[in-house]
Order: sequence, then C-alpha cells, then structure tokens
Amino acid sequence: MLDIHCHILPGLDDGPQTMDEALAMLRIAEADGIRTIVATPHFAGRFGEPPPDLIRALVQRVNERAADEGLPVTVLAGCEAYLDLELPSKAEAGKLVTFGGERHYLLIEVPTEPIPLYALEVSFQLRVMGIQPILAHGERLAVTEAGLTFVRRFVEQGGLVQANADAIGGQVGRRMRRLCQQMVKDGLVHLIATDAHSPAYRPPILTVCLRGFPKPMRDTALGKYCSLEGIT
Repeated sequence: MLDIHCHILPGLDDGPQTMDEALAMLRIAEADGIRTIVATPHFAGRFGEPPPDLIRALVQRVNERAADEGLPVTVLAGCEAYLDLELPSKAEAGKLVTFGGERHYLLIEVPTEPIPLYALEVSFQLRVMGIQPILAHGERLAVTEAGLTFVRRFVEQGGLVQANADAIGGQVGRRMRRLCQQMVKDGLVHLIATDAHSPAYRPPILTVCLRGFPKPMRDTALGKYCSLEGIT
C-alpha cells in the first residue's frame, strides 16, 4: 500500500521530533501493510518553506535508518503545500517537491475559512504546468455547503481529492464518516492517506478506513484508494 500524505520527517514540522519517533511510525506503517510513504512536510504557513534539498536529505536519512532496522518501507520526497497566489511561481522556481515519477503530483492544503476565491485558478495554473494537484483531507472542506461546492468544482476541473483514513473509518465522528461515505459514492474521493503525525497522534494506519466501507467493497478499497495506479 501507498500512503501519499504522511508527516514522517523528524524535526521539520508538527510531525515526529526525533528520528526514533519517525522509525516508530515506520514500524506501525509496516505492520499495517504500508510499503511506500510520501513524506509531506508542511510547506508555507506557520512552518515556513523547507528547502527541497533539506527535505530530500531527511528522506535519505530516514531511508538509511529504516534499512539499518530492516524495515521494508520506502519513503519518497514530497510536501503539503499551503495554497496561495504564489504557489505556481514557487513551483516554477523549483521550491516545491512533487512526487509520482514522470507525472508530477503535488499535495495542496486549501484554507477552509474562507476558501480563497483564487483557489481554483491556482490549481488550474498548476495543471497547465504539468503538475496534478491533490487536495489534502478534502472532507474537512466538505463539511460546509460552500466547501462541498468547491470540492465538486475542483474535481470537475480535473483535480484529485485525498481523504483521511481515520475520517472514513469513523474515528473523527459519525457525521464525518457519513460525509466521507457520501463523497466516495459521489466520486469525490480518489485517494486515502493517513495524514500521520506521530506514533500516537493519528498514526500511519490505512486499514482503519475499511470500517467506513460496506463489506462488498472492503476487499478492493485499499487497492483502489491507496495507490496511484488508478489515477495515472
């Protein structure tokens, strides 16, 4: 399984603060069946803008330690970019870390209150540049009517939506679980990820999402929503 949204790099944002914590997260991920993780430290906002070289260096360090520990989990470089008007120019300047090989994906976080009027235009500009935006934890936006309308327009425009595993699984409450289930039915969820931050707070466990799927869908849900194969 692939986890495309995980704060796994130590000391960079509100994720793990030490390498030991990061390794503990990798052990949890391995036990859950996760084999690839995209490291998505916050970019912009209150955490600043970590340089791509720093992100890649930390990814290499985590992978080296994982290999030393015999953990069969590979970490890839990425980021969770806070959406603002300068995002396309930052991408053009090479300040953002995309992932996905030849097809470049970028996880973006859109402010919720209020949703910027320019959000759809910025996401369109990214696609013109060859970068496919993925809306992080789209269910958080969809809790309001205006937010749900935005998510629908984002998808109609060609964007992809990621939902958090714990929200789909019901750990964030029944209302959120019902909302996620409806979003899945309406084709407004393309990827499920953990958005993990530590071994204790929202740990990297994808299988918790299965609680939110009806039994006939559980055998295929992880393969469909926890990989990039269905969206390339």
